[in-house]
Amino acid sequence: MLNRNTLALATLLLASFNLYAQDGSTHPLFEDDWIFRIGGQQSDADAKAGLANPNIGEIPVIDLNAVDADTTVTSFFGNVVWQGPERWSLGFKYFQAEVNSERVTQEEFTFGDITIPADTGFTADFTTDFYILNGYWDFYQASNRAAGIGLGLYGMQLDLTLATQVGGESAAQIESADALAPLPVISAYYMHAFNEHLAMTLEGGWLGADIGDYDGDIVAASISVDYWFNDNWGLGVGYNYVDLDLTVDETIFDQYYKVKYDSFYFYATFGF
Repeated sequence: MLNRNTLALATLLLASFNLYAQDGSTHPLFEDDWIFRIGGQQSDADAKAGLANPNIGEIPVIDLNAVDADTTVTSFFGNVVWQGPERWSLGFKYFQAEVNSERVTQEEFTFGDITIPADTGFTADFTTDFYILNGYWDFYQASNRAAGIGLGLYGMQLDLTLATQVGGESAAQIESADALAPLPVISAYYMHAFNEHLAMTLEGGWLGADIGDYDGDIVAASISVDYWFNDNWGLGVGYNYVDLDLTVDETIFDQYYKVKYDSFYFYATFGF
């Protein structure tokens, strides 16, 4: 339950927002042509990956929930936005998530050139690099807020590496699989400056597509808060959610990836 001190602090913060500026029309997010964000993120992953065949179904290779793996990782986060004329803008974002686990298979399966017998231990390293390019158009603009739609491309480099274990140590026999999946995404966003220092951005996107050997669905959402100390630099925090379901067509066994990432990120932001 909120006490008097908490309510007083919230009241002072809300009052201070109004003291800085009445509408945030001079916030750098609405004034600068270029915005750069560089920082890091703390992620928690829920990932499943493996092989699939219409006759025998799915053969899981890695299931982070099943093996109770430590899925909390820290990685790099970067973002650049160019705000062009006539309500158009272009943005690029990169971040990475990596998880590792060990497990014992209950049945024999073949992954690439490796045949792993039943009751054999192996390690699995799973890394996802996200390369996100978006074009935006504001259908609504005001002095301190904007809303729009975007069309983008999620390029996801998914890498899965397996190594059998002998005596608790990884053996020399290692096999890797990777997929660079280009999935288009339709997004919507809303940006609001509370004053000349503080602003918030909301964005969400979804699309399902079958492109060449890739068949996937993706849902993504993010929220970020920027605090600018002056016209050129500030700090920010945010939350990012990605839910990916991807199948890669292969000759005999398809590869499937089911990945969910929750991440909190922090960054320094620069603009001019």
